[in-house]
Amino acid sequence: MNHCAALLIPNFAEYATAAMEFLIAFVIWWELEENRRNTFLSEASGKEVYEGRGRVYSAFFNIEGSSIEEKGERLSQRIWKEEAFKSDCERQIVFFNRLGQIRRYALFHKRDYVKLFPHTVVLFWIMLEPYIESRRALTGEWWASDFMELTGECLRFVLEGADPKLYVYDSDRDRKKDLVVSASDLRRVQERIAAARAESSHQLGALRRVGWRLMPWALVAFLSFALGFAAAIELCK
Repeated sequence: MNHCAALLIPNFAEYATAAMEFLIAFVIWWELEENRRNTFLSEASGKEVYEGRGRVYSAFFNIEGSSIEEKGERLSQRIWKEEAFKSDCERQIVFFNRLGQIRRYALFHKRDYVKLFPHTVVLFWIMLEPYIESRRALTGEWWASDFMELTGECLRFVLEGADPKLYVYDSDRDRKKDLVVSASDLRRVQERIAAARAESSHQLGALRRVGWRLMPWALVAFLSFALGFAAAIELCK
């Protein structure tokens, strides 16, 4: 009995040490998430980001177009032509893409990040979608991908509501000709994002299949190199 206790006590101490190390790692990760969250919220309320966001809203509201898609296309044309306005828009894209990245790596607040300002995320994707798609075509599908994933989750959250409409408010509150983004508009955007996700998944799946096919040849090449290297060492002895 004493012998069994002597065997168990060291093991218990090791398990307790491992549990404490896991708890410390858990607390460190939680603190890192809180710091990321607080830093992002502080930046979100910053004057420069807020004013830049207002300029994009105003440009989208005032640009000609019979639908949100047409307004987005015309806004994209303006972005390509005006460097200062392009800088405003890309700053917002980077901002929301970073929020998507923070959410992707989060363990504790994934749903909370969607609830921060889902309407703003969705509206900015709608306004900048044609420009983002043109940049993705030129740069690669990784560009603004976290922004796209975040928008998909925010769209789901918004469409779960009783009255899923969004508004781009008229800055002239006496006139109040607010631009309404209807539920059908939101569902069309959701469908386009779902199609883009499916295409990205298909391409990733194709790359993985190629990788699995090449793996046996890579393994053979590695073994051949290792055997040749070992033989060379033997000859040098």
